[in-house]
Amino acid sequence: MSEPGFREIQLNTKQVVFLFIAGLAVLVGIFLLGVQAGRGVSPERAGETVQAPDPAADVTASGAMPPATSPKPDELKYHDELQKGAAKGATAPPTPPDAPPEPAAKPTPTAA
Repeated sequence: MSEPGFREIQLNTKQVVFLFIAGLAVLVGIFLLGVQAGRGVSPERAGETVQAPDPAADVTASGAMPPATSPKPDELKYHDELQKGAAKGATAPPTPPDAPPEPAAKPTPTAA
């Protein structure tokens, strides 16, 4: 049973093509408006709006560099453990953690 507030919209091929062309025309219009707005900007003025203060430029201009940083003693611990694991893994074959146990030998019945 249909709901009273539900309406289904069905478009035929002609309407879909018209909507596509109308959307394309709108996109072309927006592009052309952007070209028109950018046409009046001179190269001198474009540089004014793009430039921003650069904090790195101040450091290099003065000649004083910030002090070098060094890692804390335990900061590279994970990297060292990975390197040790790679060296150990190259010599020993990998063993799967969930390997099934080997079956025990079953006694064979003998005929008496």
